[in-house]
Amino acid sequence: MAMKDRTKNSGCLLCGGKRSKMIHKFSSLPKSRRGKQTLDIKRCSKCGLVATHPPQPNDHWNDKYEGDYWREYQTSIGERRIDERFEEFEMISEERIGYLQSFYQLLPPPLRFNPNGKFLDVGCSMGFLVKAAEDAGFKDARGIDPNQQDVDEGIERYSVNLEQGYIGDYEEASFDVIMCFNTIEHVSRPDHLMEQMANRLRPNGALVVGTHDIECENYLGEGVNWKHIKPAEHLYYFSKDTLDLLGRKYGLRPFWHAKPIENSIVTYFIRG
Repeated sequence: MAMKDRTKNSGCLLCGGKRSKMIHKFSSLPKSRRGKQTLDIKRCSKCGLVATHPPQPNDHWNDKYEGDYWREYQTSIGERRIDERFEEFEMISEERIGYLQSFYQLLPPPLRFNPNGKFLDVGCSMGFLVKAAEDAGFKDARGIDPNQQDVDEGIERYSVNLEQGYIGDYEEASFDVIMCFNTIEHVSRPDHLMEQMANRLRPNGALVVGTHDIECENYLGEGVNWKHIKPAEHLYYFSKDTLDLLGRKYGLRPFWHAKPIENSIVTYFIRG
């Protein structure tokens, strides 16, 4: 099914609202984070979803993240810092799987997912989270990412099951657990991404989504200078309420919110 291009419909993709309030004009953004396009940031007056304007076309993700996104990042921070970042990503991934195991214990037995079943990381980069899931006991852990270079490097580094592609490449009801961190804010249609992830969960499957929190203390204190205000990269800015609302729209039940990491919100959904 062809995806409807948001550039032809300025209504809020979460609630359909037509009115929005400007919160950051392009001209007010630090020059280092403006990007090449003139993108403002607005908040839906009805549901509170924060998004860049004008909306970006559906091929935004393909153009930006199938290319040299990670390589450019590596070059910008240097090889020595890259090694430190790898260690940091590995540690964070282990913590995320630890929280997933805590979530499992919180669930009533009739709602529990298979803790050793089929696992998918959406936007997996080099497979840090997939490696952590394997180490935690998942028998079939895999990741998917649009960037072939990241996938190839992750396979070489961690010997994990990674594929270049998109969540829609998988059949419905395929996974017991899907995790998606720092990805949903980058895509032009986060509603489509959420729907596709929900549809690929098995009954009682768990979906974990993490993203930057537009209502965190850092943003409330720093405003336009908050480091995650990057309209050329971050097209949507969720709060706990708007992320929960997006999940509910596709039959997911927000069951738990993990202890927030700085600047972030992590919601644990279940599919009943």
